[in-house]
Amino acid sequence: MERMTDGRPHLSNNILYVIPNLNIGGTEIQLGLLARGLAKTEFQPHILCVREEGELADSLRKFNIPVEGLGIEKPISYGACRKIKKQCIEWDIDIIHTLLFGMDLAAVRGARSAGVLGVITSRRQLPDWKTWKHLKAQRMANDRTDLVICNSKAVQEYCCKQEDLGIGKTEVIPNGFPEHNIPSGPMLQEPPVERELLRSRMIEPKEKVLACVANFSAVKNHFKMIDALRNILLDGELVRLILIGDGPMREEVQSYVESKSMREAVIFLGSRLDRLKILPECQALILPSKHEGFPNAVLEAMALGIPVIASNTGGIPELIDHGETGWLFPPDDELDMAAAMRKVLFDHDAALQCATRAQAKVRKNFTDRILIKNHLKVYRDLMKRKVQK
Repeated sequence: MERMTDGRPHLSNNILYVIPNLNIGGTEIQLGLLARGLAKTEFQPHILCVREEGELADSLRKFNIPVEGLGIEKPISYGACRKIKKQCIEWDIDIIHTLLFGMDLAAVRGARSAGVLGVITSRRQLPDWKTWKHLKAQRMANDRTDLVICNSKAVQEYCCKQEDLGIGKTEVIPNGFPEHNIPSGPMLQEPPVERELLRSRMIEPKEKVLACVANFSAVKNHFKMIDALRNILLDGELVRLILIGDGPMREEVQSYVESKSMREAVIFLGSRLDRLKILPECQALILPSKHEGFPNAVLEAMALGIPVIASNTGGIPELIDHGETGWLFPPDDELDMAAAMRKVLFDHDAALQCATRAQAKVRKNFTDRILIKNHLKVYRDLMKRKVQK
């Protein structure tokens, strides 16, 4: 396929990403970063949304990245397989790369029957909910997959054990943050900056603000976080908790806040595209999840120079070195969580030092440039091996 690069014809390899949709979420944001970067290389990205297209689709089309929605509710089906095969043929796909569970079996079968050269799948979570049926489908897909890309070592170890997958068939490529959006220094300031976005919430200058960016689901552990915050409030400290996100358990969490008489202390903002502008108006980020693969929320806060406290679970310790680039706590211990809250909110010097080191760590290890570079190596190696055969 011939396209224009810097005004010159360029022969490209076509890569197809298969994902449920492009609604706002960590995986979807990472795919956007990767696709925009690849569009400047010899790889032409295409995106196939098995369900609906989603909110981010039009923003990617602006970069001449084709996006198509199939409107399929059951991705593990022969219908999905046939439609993916048809799209692979129509777009002359060389490599297919799936993201998120449920996409793999139909995509792998469709791609192979279409003669696609390379097949890659992804693991980005620690899914303890998978049944034997889910695992059977995953292992069937693995048999016809060239490589599995994991976004953390914790995810790699988990999927290899859960799926009886050889570690040699996997590669770890962590998430990335846009390098050009990393400020020159930490955005944590004391006293706090003027809270323009949070002004309507009647937050007084002397109040400390803690943010949590997480969808409302059981794994995100909101109830334990609220219990930990209550310990702080009972000591007479002035702290507000900002909850950014949405999900099936939002009303349940709101009811729990009401039952603890904490309505004034906890603010529900819903999903926000401007969360990166809200974080600098807060003193710290907390992520209390029971398990995580490689959380974007933590990476984003670290990149901005906002100090982080988070659960010591999954891939989070690969981002946070306790006491050096943030603070970790056991997700099931509200007293340890409360102690971490006190440290990050009321020891400004320690928080600033951690934020400075965390920002440097992101610049060195977790930028979009590194994300794109690592994927390019994988794709180029795969194409080379396949062509030689």
